[in-house]
Amino acid sequence: MKEIGTVRTLVEETIHRLYDNSPFIRLCGIELAGFGCGEITMRMKIDGNVHVNTHGVAHAGAFVTLADTAFGAVCITKGRRSVTTGLSFNVIGNIKPGETATAVVKAGHLGRTVGSATVDIFDEKGRLLCQGIGNLHMTETLEDIPAEWE
Repeated sequence: MKEIGTVRTLVEETIHRLYDNSPFIRLCGIELAGFGCGEITMRMKIDGNVHVNTHGVAHAGAFVTLADTAFGAVCITKGRRSVTTGLSFNVIGNIKPGETATAVVKAGHLGRTVGSATVDIFDEKGRLLCQGIGNLHMTETLEDIPAEWE
């Protein structure tokens, strides 16, 4: 079994290698904020030129994009790659440009070909903005990252 520090480094390097090179993720300004085995936190500062709707607040699609990105990243913490095949999402609150949305995602079942994950998105004060669940298709096993390491 690999040491936790080594696995943490592999997970972080993998996420940065994949996500830092994605033009869409860079455009959205989504950043890794923290992670553990089967859990990840990502954040996005709401940009008034990119993320807002006609009411001047964050577009629901911006929150869904943050959640979808974090769904893929949480699978990496368990040694898997995935794509989202469906999601159910509820917007409960909203934020304005300049404020930051933080997504906390927990992996659910990650089987051979399908999986699931849940998301809660909060504002800077810890107020719940959105909740959702994602259905995932497992695309790859990352041999260097074990499914359980914490």
